[in-house]
Amino acid sequence: MTASWYIGMRAIAFSLLTPFYFIKAGLLVSLPAVLAGAGLIGVFLLIKVGSKAIGVWPAARLLGLRPREANYTTLLMSTGLTFGSISALFGLTNGLIDQAQYAVLVTTVILSAVVPTLIATTFFEPHIRGTGERDEVEAAEEIDAGPIRHPRPEASTAEATRPADSA
Repeated sequence: MTASWYIGMRAIAFSLLTPFYFIKAGLLVSLPAVLAGAGLIGVFLLIKVGSKAIGVWPAARLLGLRPREANYTTLLMSTGLTFGSISALFGLTNGLIDQAQYAVLVTTVILSAVVPTLIATTFFEPHIRGTGERDEVEAAEEIDAGPIRHPRPEASTAEATRPADSA
């Protein structure tokens, strides 16, 4: 068998099975445990997003991103949804953590993906440079490409000098 067949089958298997994994992981979350651990979830969320910010924001600035773009990049890099949920489920299935701890960890992981993304897209989404200039160029091209319209000629001089019909 060729390598491309293997890669194709692997991609199909992952795309078909991944949703079932996340459904199973989500069904194991206990709502009472989430409510009881709300404070802990908040603390873990701040630690997770804060530690990512400490590592990503300075690097983004060193790479020349403006502050708004660096904030946007930092917030979008705060997620760890796949690894966090897989490691939490591993801990639960191997008896390393209990159901309540699993619920707190998975909720923190999910919130660490959703909350920074919402903040980034709401407050820090970068402005695309040059869009105004691009719009002006596109408008000029539309004008240039359109049919040539001459102003409607006024009444000819012959019509203007003709006497009006008397009734």
